[in-house]
Amino acid sequence: MTRPAPRERSAHARLALLLVVLFVASACRGGAPAAVPSGTRDPASPTPSSTTNRLPLLGAYYYSWYPDNLAAGSLGSHLVPPAGPDPATEISADPATAERSIAQAASAGINFFALDWWPNRPELDQRIDTGFLQASNLSSIHFAVMYETQAVGGPAVPYQVDTPMTPAAKAALVANMVSIAKDYFANPQYLRIGGRPVLFWYLTRTMTGDVAGAVQAVRSALSALGYNVFLVGDEIFWRVTDAAGATVTAPQVWRAKLFDALTWYNLYDANQPSLAGYASSSGYLPAINGLISTYKTALGGSVPIVPDVIPGYNDRATRPTEHHPAIPREYSPGAPDGSLLQQMFDQVALPNVDPRAPIVMITSWNEWNEQTAIEPVSSTATTTTDDSPSGTAYTQGYPYGGPGDALLATLRQLAEGGLRAPASPSP
Repeated sequence: MTRPAPRERSAHARLALLLVVLFVASACRGGAPAAVPSGTRDPASPTPSSTTNRLPLLGAYYYSWYPDNLAAGSLGSHLVPPAGPDPATEISADPATAERSIAQAASAGINFFALDWWPNRPELDQRIDTGFLQASNLSSIHFAVMYETQAVGGPAVPYQVDTPMTPAAKAALVANMVSIAKDYFANPQYLRIGGRPVLFWYLTRTMTGDVAGAVQAVRSALSALGYNVFLVGDEIFWRVTDAAGATVTAPQVWRAKLFDALTWYNLYDANQPSLAGYASSSGYLPAINGLISTYKTALGGSVPIVPDVIPGYNDRATRPTEHHPAIPREYSPGAPDGSLLQQMFDQVALPNVDPRAPIVMITSWNEWNEQTAIEPVSSTATTTTDDSPSGTAYTQGYPYGGPGDALLATLRQLAEGGLRAPASPSP
């Protein structure tokens, strides 16, 4: 097993860093303190609960669209030799797949999965019930729901920048949230912060129209069921949609303040190729910190931020005609697999965790189409070669393959550091 090389840190950085995993390790043995038994209703107060002095939670986005989505293209199938998930075992409807993922994730200190839920793809949503929730080791991990908000008004359109909250979309959104609450919130493994069930909404940064009314209607409907929901909005990105439907770079404070916390799903941006390539020289991580600072300033610290990390990005097998530049999993040339993930924790996630929403997200557990997955696969030889005519059209000459759980080994190494959360939000 290849482990990341030891990191040098300044004394200030050592004091600033924090980590999820020690909390998570105890949580996975006996249940996280943030989780509340199913019979417990939420407190009436809508304010975020105080979780100061607790270690944060580590979550990863989990998809239930396999083996179907492997046909859409994945880098591993083009490598020479091939690597990546096996369609014969990557079956989302099979509890055995969930059991394997839960065991692997829990062993690395991951506390919960955020399960993908679609308003217009019930066949995928059903796999949560028939697959994930039937895992015999479900008690080893918590789960939340990530709602595909962009599909609430109809079929999701790639790269759409406007998700209008029309009366019909608003009604559908409320109905979806009520359904999710009734199906999952009573489960003792459902993730809670201070007793409040957590919901992630994807691409809220594209929502327009009566967003405030939609959010309030959701809160009221769930309150009638006895739940004070903790909404995490996917608001933070280089470009967002304003109230008029235009694409802008400024944070939309009017929308951001509707949520209990803000996050980003993935700050990869094909429109900024200078931020691709090795992160050690691209300026990608300082740029992310600059964006976080912009949002903190605009919001005056009123809404906590949930940082997210990626192990790398490569969608060249899924979107081959778009020629998007990749971000390799190595932080610098010759660095080990997992070193970018490690640096994203050190430089981005750990200094920016807010005790009011003590979570760090990983994109992702198993998004193989965009090569952000940290799910282990069988070990293969490390290679820069693919099966394209040039031999590097998919890899761009970056190394892939190698030890099957190098990324989880990175998380374990971080856990061994014993890093803790700050007692107050970072400035």
